[in-house]
Amino acid sequence: MKILSWGVYGALEGFNMPIGTQGELSLGWKEEISISLRSFSNNHIDVDIDDFEIRVKWRLTRFYGALETRGREETWDLLKTLGKQPFTPWLVCGDFNEILYSFKKK
Repeated sequence: MKILSWGVYGALEGFNMPIGTQGELSLGWKEEISISLRSFSNNHIDVDIDDFEIRVKWRLTRFYGALETRGREETWDLLKTLGKQPFTPWLVCGDFNEILYSFKKK
C-alpha cells in the first residue's frame, strides 16, 4: 500500500507503541491521508483513516496478540470489543500469535 507502511520507511508522520521488552507496534503515513487515533494499548492501535487522494474513509486496527496462552482470551476479548464499535470499512491486521510453534500446525 503506497500510503501506509508498518516499518515507517518513507512515512512523513507516524508513531510507535512500545510493547514491554518485545518491541513495538508502529504506524506511519504520508501527507495524503489524515489519521485520527481511536484507541491504543500494548496489543493494538486503532485509527480512522481519511484518504484525501481517493476520497475514502475507513478504519484500521493494527493488532498484536498475546504471546502466552493465558493472555489470549483477554486480547481476543479486546478485538471483539473493538468490533462492536460503529465503523466505516474496517481492516484488522497484524500478528495474532494464534500459532506460536510449527508442531502445533495441523
